[in-house]
Amino acid sequence: AQIEEVKKVADNAAYLRMRARVHDVIGQRLSILHRYLEEGRLDDESLEQIDPLLRSIAADLRSGGASEPAEQLGDIVHAFGLVSVQIDVEGALPEDARVAAAFLQIIREASTNATKHAQAHQVHVHLWQEESNGCDIARMTISNDGAPAPVSYREGTGILGMRHVAQDLGGSLEVHAAPPFTLTVSIPLTPNAAVRRRSS
Repeated sequence: AQIEEVKKVADNAAYLRMRARVHDVIGQRLSILHRYLEEGRLDDESLEQIDPLLRSIAADLRSGGASEPAEQLGDIVHAFGLVSVQIDVEGALPEDARVAAAFLQIIREASTNATKHAQAHQVHVHLWQEESNGCDIARMTISNDGAPAPVSYREGTGILGMRHVAQDLGGSLEVHAAPPFTLTVSIPLTPNAAVRRRSS
């Protein structure tokens, strides 16, 4: 009975991971497809780009997101590039796998929001690490050139979700709505990751 209970817990965890993966992958791809349709880009060249974009959904889900973080970041940059949204990345993802995964999730969500809500054409991601009060911190800012946030701006579920991703790892996410719209993320690194960084 205990083995069956453990199996149920494992199955539920796998289900939750897959559900999150479907939300991330399909949400990003559909936002990009929506941009194509909004711009009326249905010429032969655009259709040739849409086809692999849609096929990548199944491929990405089959992989389970098992590729290296840097490769996943490259995939995000490439996918948004198909709809003329340029993501410039300055710096590198942290070696801490959990923090890198959190940064990737936030980059994907922030870029999707910038494309969908602000009609942005350029997103700038700055990644770096620094020491604060004896603790190594991974930091990231994400800004875009989209339309300014309205005066009555309120945080939606996307911002709240990204903030929870950071908070789950003991970090924080701040929003600076004044142009350019910028997210500032800080997450402490585990001691092992900090040692690897200093020895590299």
